[in-house]
Amino acid sequence: MIGNLKTYLLGIAAVAMAISMAVSLLKDGALKKSVRLAGGMVLILVVLGPLVRMNLDAFGQYLSKIRLEQDALISGIEVEDKALMARIIQDKTEAYILDKAKALGAEVQATVTMEDGADYPYPVAVTVEGALTAEQRAALSADLEQSLAISRERQEFLP
Repeated sequence: MIGNLKTYLLGIAAVAMAISMAVSLLKDGALKKSVRLAGGMVLILVVLGPLVRMNLDAFGQYLSKIRLEQDALISGIEVEDKALMARIIQDKTEAYILDKAKALGAEVQATVTMEDGADYPYPVAVTVEGALTAEQRAALSADLEQSLAISRERQEFLP
């Protein structure tokens, strides 16, 4: 993980330096502006590249593992049974969704579908039932994708 982060940051630095050198070698004019624009777009692609390639399932599994380990440290109880572990994660995820919806001013019911075939169970889909405005739905959907790694394609909103 640290190696990947190091490679990512070095890539950003290398591209930024190359762009800076190319721009500094050119005289003021249209070519310099074009190189600066193209360099900026390349830098944006390098920075955002990992987000495009991110595996949301793996990220969701990673988040679930961290939450379980944190709960084990706090409570002193380590959960060994996979079905019990999946149920705990499901309950916590549903409670999280209800809290987020309530913070947005909405009352909903949430049903989370778990992936339990992996080493650690993690949420893969969610069905949210309740009256949500378009803004509340968009905000909740974005939060589910960002915080729980549940892609928008795996989110279902029912009235």
